[in-house]
Amino acid sequence: SLIVGISDYQFVESLRFADRDARVFEEFLRSQKGGGLPVSNIRSLYNSEATHDKIYEGLDWLAENVEPEDKVYVYFAGHGDVESMFNKPKGYLLSHDSPTSAYRAGAVRMSDVSEFITAMSEIGAQVIFIADACKSGNLSGGKEGAAAVINHLEQPWGDVVKMLSCGQDEFSLESPDIGGGRGLFSYYLIEGLSGDAEVQKDGKINLYELGSYVKQKV
Repeated sequence: SLIVGISDYQFVESLRFADRDARVFEEFLRSQKGGGLPVSNIRSLYNSEATHDKIYEGLDWLAENVEPEDKVYVYFAGHGDVESMFNKPKGYLLSHDSPTSAYRAGAVRMSDVSEFITAMSEIGAQVIFIADACKSGNLSGGKEGAAAVINHLEQPWGDVVKMLSCGQDEFSLESPDIGGGRGLFSYYLIEGLSGDAEVQKDGKINLYELGSYVKQKV
């Protein structure tokens, strides 16, 4: 699994709790409730570690090691934005060292992430992509850019499960009053996965239960 959490950005507006959200998600995956995933099966990148090159290296690492029937998590907490090129909007996930504009020179293309994830699902891996990526309207794409990011993320990516922190007209919120300082989506996602989302009381949490729980709480 690949986990990326960036609060401390080098050039663009920093966030408060994105890295903490990602660390808590990693801790959950390593816990008994999360499946007890060994450290060797997790590539985690936080803040200054999560550079443009390192994120692509992480995607390469996943592609080289994934096997059919593996369960793969790709988790990103940080900024997402859009830039238009010849009136064709291009979506990006911003790395720690992404520039304030001209993202194609140093941000992670959403189309590349989609290709990596779709390719893994096509060989028979179960891929869960979790994006907590629209936290600000103050980037170069503005409020329209945030909405366009969600539109890009909502496009079909093959047989891939996607969980997104907000809709097209919304922002993903952070609060110091939740869990000692967390993003609301991430906090309730972990609470739901830890058992709070269970409805049928069968010892399992399905995607419908989890999605309904997080939507209600957030």
